[in-house]
Amino acid sequence: MPSSQMALPPFANDPLADVAFRSCDGTIFLLSKHILSIASPVFADMFSLTRPVDPSAHEEMWEDRIPIVSVAEDSATLDLLLRWCYPIRPPRLKTLDDVRRLVAASQKYEVDAVVDAIDDALQAHLGRDPGGVFAVAVSYDLRKMATTAARSALALPLKAVISSVPASRVGDSLNVLIQYHINCGAAAAAVTVTARRDFFVLLPNFIAYNSGKCEQCFSLDPAYDMQDKRQSTAWYAPRSLWQFLHAAGQALLLNPHEAVIASYQVGQCRNHMDAECASSLRTQSAATFVEMLKREVTSAIEKVPIPSFT
Repeated sequence: MPSSQMALPPFANDPLADVAFRSCDGTIFLLSKHILSIASPVFADMFSLTRPVDPSAHEEMWEDRIPIVSVAEDSATLDLLLRWCYPIRPPRLKTLDDVRRLVAASQKYEVDAVVDAIDDALQAHLGRDPGGVFAVAVSYDLRKMATTAARSALALPLKAVISSVPASRVGDSLNVLIQYHINCGAAAAAVTVTARRDFFVLLPNFIAYNSGKCEQCFSLDPAYDMQDKRQSTAWYAPRSLWQFLHAAGQALLLNPHEAVIASYQVGQCRNHMDAECASSLRTQSAATFVEMLKREVTSAIEKVPIPSFT
C-alpha cells in the first residue's frame, strides 16, 4: 500500500488500535472501536456489521493487521470529531469553519457530546459575525440558533449582513434573513414618524402639545395630520428634535437596532436644542427622550414575527 500521512497523536501510534480511518485527503487515524462505539451509535452500528477479517480476502489493511475504513471527511474535520469522541481534552473551536466542520460531522455520526460546545461556540461568534452564524445554523437546521443570529444581525447595516452571509451555502434562506431585516427596519423607522406618539407624554418639560412654549423654537409634529380625527394630540417640539427623529428613522431603516439611536450624535442634538430654547429645555430631558425612543424602537422590533427558516 502506498505510504500515507499519519494523524497527530493520540491517533498515530495507539498500540491497542483495532481499526484505521483514512480521511479523504489520505491521512490515517489509528483508533479503538470500543471508544468510538461509546461515542457514536453510528460507529457502533458500523463495527457491529463488520464481518470477521478473512486473511484470504483482499481487504485493505494497515501494517497487515488493522482494517482500513475510508471516510468522506477530510483530516481536519476528522481530527476535530475524534478528539470529542476520545476521553482527552477537547479542542477549541476557534473559527466558524471549525464549528461548521464539527456540526456536519457530529450530525452525520450522531456524536451528541459536542452539542453544548457547538452552541457555546456559535454564541461566542454572534457579536463578531451574526451573518456567518446564521449561515451555519440554517445549513444544519439549528433553528433556535438561526433565530438568535437573525436578531443579532439587526445590529449590522443591511449591506453588511448581505455581504457576510455566503449565499452559496444558505441559498433561499438568505432571502428570508434579508426580508426579516427589512421588516424590522420598517417597524423601527415607523416609531420615528408615527403620529400617535403616546410616549411623548412622559416628558412634559421637554415637549408641549400646545403653542404655549416658545413659538420661535417649537414647531408642529411633521407627522401630524390635521384631517385624521383619530389623532388626539398635536405635538409641538423643538425643530431639531423633529430633525433628529427624521435622521434616526432613515438610519433605522437599514440598521434596525437601538444602538443606532445612541450613535446619532445625541450630544450634538442636545446642544442644538438647548441653543434653540435654553429657557425651556434641559439636557437631561433630551437624554431621557433618547432612552425612551430606544425602548420604543426595541419594542417595535420585538413585535416583528420571527421568520420560519427552512
